[in-house]
Amino acid sequence: MQWATLLVAWQLWRGGLWPAAADRHALSLLGGAAFLLLTVELLRGAHLAGGAPWSPAMLELGLVQTGLTLLWSLLGVIGWVLGSRRRQRTLWQLSALLMTVVLVKLVAVDRQHLGNLLGIASFIGYGLLCIGVGFIAPAPPRQQEETT
Repeated sequence: MQWATLLVAWQLWRGGLWPAAADRHALSLLGGAAFLLLTVELLRGAHLAGGAPWSPAMLELGLVQTGLTLLWSLLGVIGWVLGSRRRQRTLWQLSALLMTVVLVKLVAVDRQHLGNLLGIASFIGYGLLCIGVGFIAPAPPRQQEETT
């Protein structure tokens, strides 16, 4: 069922099933639903493959927190690059916001689950990733408001 949902979402995103003038609100809802679906699937995978208990206590495990950090960082980078390449400033800004959330999560939560060396390496890796994306995917230009 989840794969069918992802396939339909992919087709909608590519424009295969939706008219060219797609409703931006529907696409935003679809993106939010895809984000939640991927997050829940990661939690289910940590429960089934990692042996994490299926309860709110699973959020205290380092495996789950590291998985969430990696997934959200990957989604943020993909959104940054796509937003820049397609000149979609809103997507670029939302992805930058997601990367900010990941950074706050690194500082507030992940530091407790990682050792000193791994914690330092994760911060350096995150910083290098953000710098690299800054060169690959600069902010798209703002749309000029028409003056009449």
